[in-house]
Amino acid sequence: MLLFAAVEVAGHSALEGRTIAESVRPGAWRVIALDTTSPDDRRPDLAMAPGGDDAAQQPALVWDLHPGYVLKPQDRLVLAATRRGLAELLGRGRVRTSGS
Repeated sequence: MLLFAAVEVAGHSALEGRTIAESVRPGAWRVIALDTTSPDDRRPDLAMAPGGDDAAQQPALVWDLHPGYVLKPQDRLVLAATRRGLAELLGRGRVRTSGS
């Protein structure tokens, strides 16, 4: 099973201060996008604001990331991860998904 999650970089030693290339954990998670939306304007689920189709209300995702980009604490990433990988990254024993 593959999960997609928006994760704040701050506080994650596997991410913070590392490059995109260094932050990949094969078989566990991979960075697929960087959310460049201002932290004050971010929605937790990357959704647009209710009733909005205005481009200013959409998350600003960068998909073609340079492998040498160094992750900052204020960055938010979109990850593709296994359940185990996401649990490891978030410091949890088990990640619950619907049906488990």
